[in-house]
Amino acid sequence: MQEVPGIYAGDDGLVQSCKSKGVRVAVVSWNGELQIADANGIQPVNYEESGQTEALRNALLETDISLYKSPGHWERIERAGDSRSAPAHQQGSG
Repeated sequence: MQEVPGIYAGDDGLVQSCKSKGVRVAVVSWNGELQIADANGIQPVNYEESGQTEALRNALLETDISLYKSPGHWERIERAGDSRSAPAHQQGSG
């Protein structure tokens, strides 16, 4: 596996990156799905529609990195006070 900082090669690559860096990642999908990835895999965050904002807030607070995932594309969500520069992008499967 080739690792490029800030680039995520699909779900398997994301889990491997979590393992190597010791981080947890919130993944917010275009269809409203919310997941948390860590060294153990990717777990869904289940929530009622009325609790979506709270579930998202909690996931962002509990993780180190946030990604927005649309079909075939990942984009890093910059957080207030985040010292990292530009968002990371990847075209392809994910």
